[in-house]
Amino acid sequence: MMEDTILEVENLRTSFATDAGSVQSVRGITFHVGKGESLGIVGESGCGKSVTMLSIMGLLEDNASRQADALLFDGEDLLKKSPREMRKIQGNRIGMIFQDPMTSLNPLFTVGEQIRGPLMRHQKLSRKEAEKKALVMLAYYRRMEHIVWDTHQPEKDETDTELALLKAQATGCTEVVVLGATGGRMDHMLGNIHLLFPCLQKGMEAYILDSQNRIYLIDKERTFNRREIWGKYISFLPLTEEVRGITLTGFKYPLHEKDIEIGTSLCISNELVGEEGAITFTDGVLIVVESHD
Repeated sequence: MMEDTILEVENLRTSFATDAGSVQSVRGITFHVGKGESLGIVGESGCGKSVTMLSIMGLLEDNASRQADALLFDGEDLLKKSPREMRKIQGNRIGMIFQDPMTSLNPLFTVGEQIRGPLMRHQKLSRKEAEKKALVMLAYYRRMEHIVWDTHQPEKDETDTELALLKAQATGCTEVVVLGATGGRMDHMLGNIHLLFPCLQKGMEAYILDSQNRIYLIDKERTFNRREIWGKYISFLPLTEEVRGITLTGFKYPLHEKDIEIGTSLCISNELVGEEGAITFTDGVLIVVESHD
């Protein structure tokens, strides 16, 4: 290992025990990261990028196992670390930002509480000391002009997402991406999709985004490019009671001047057949879902 190498991964393999037998998710990946270096790992969904990071961090599920010829962080063998020893490293010397915003922060605790916890664990601060330091950190961001802060009571008529979208509209945003809007509660998810409608009316491009889906509304024709869509599948669902005169060209399942009403699955899971496809319609509003498995 070179002296300036901070992370060395040699022939890492990760497997999961299932009812059907062992499934290998990571098969012999090797890379080195030097101090001050940034390294990107690119691949299709499900190819093992996240599992590789979880293997390094020691955050795999109980049915998983990992082996490697070398897994060294700053010269220390991570494979020989006990769970207790790994907890001293996790979030202290090695951090991980998860791709799903719903797993980044716990909605049952305030941001300040979630900053305070790691400070108490890793810096051995008392509760009072950690709380004071967390407030100092939050105050630092409050002073940044490009970050907008609003304070609201927990019990209110609007959801947090609606308040955020109203703020975005008031500050003149022309495009907004909503993260964490497709979590476990179906009422919140459906409500968030409906919140895209006022954005559409005001001419603001608004998208709901998660690891598998991009959701938005359209009220006029649109062209889709294979290199720009979020995934393999494109679905169209009526937001208004009826959408009239739908014509799909360049799609696996084309349509010609078809009217659809709420309660149909006719336009679910379509696909582009070439590089581009287009939709036109004469009246109504459609929910568009670009997705992949």
